[in-house]
Amino acid sequence: MSWSTELDELLGDTVKVVALSGWSTDGYGKPVFTSATTYSARVARRQELVRTFDGTEELCAAVAWLRSTSTFSPLASYTLGGSSNVMNLLAVESYPDEDGVHHAKLMFG
Repeated sequence: MSWSTELDELLGDTVKVVALSGWSTDGYGKPVFTSATTYSARVARRQELVRTFDGTEELCAAVAWLRSTSTFSPLASYTLGGSSNVMNLLAVESYPDEDGVHHAKLMFG
């Protein structure tokens, strides 16, 4: 099943992702980020118990469904909607169909 354009109507929000590209070599080891990529998404502010990347259970504050086959790192910077608040990525779920990855579900704390 490929992506249906009718599903695009549900993606009225955005998630801006700024990926980590490495660490600075200036002696301070600051993170260096790439330019931002913005994804169409469905964002819901709701609490959900999730198992995080390090294996602990934590309550997330927001969930986003993205039309994307990308991989998402907890080291990237995530901004939901038009807000300026950077959210921490707690967990990622990928949903496949017969053609491969269909969409991703990201949980934020």
